[in-house]
Amino acid sequence: MFTKPLIRQIGSEIEAAVQEIAKKHNIGIAYGGAKLSDINCTLRLKMRAKGEAADKANGSYAELLGLPKDIVGKTFKYRTSTYTIKGLDIQKIKYPVIVKNHYKFTVDSVKRALNL
Repeated sequence: MFTKPLIRQIGSEIEAAVQEIAKKHNIGIAYGGAKLSDINCTLRLKMRAKGEAADKANGSYAELLGLPKDIVGKTFKYRTSTYTIKGLDIQKIKYPVIVKNHYKFTVDSVKRALNL
């Protein structure tokens, strides 16, 4: 029988196991959640481009969102924590700004935090 703790553990193990593949292909691979019932489970892996391809895409996305092209890597303070922007995901309409530790922000909150 599948349980949430078991699936989280399996997801973490799969994520660790595929890191050699990610390194080989210069991409990021992360466990992206699961759908489960007592007898079935579907796991999702998230893959993300790295390097020049990612930089080019993020620059284009930034312009579409009204942010500077060089937004990735910038650090901002929100409430009591500091965050570094690691990418943009235009498929996430409400929260397209991705920071380290898998948090997401709205464009407006990032603009305010960076005084843009």
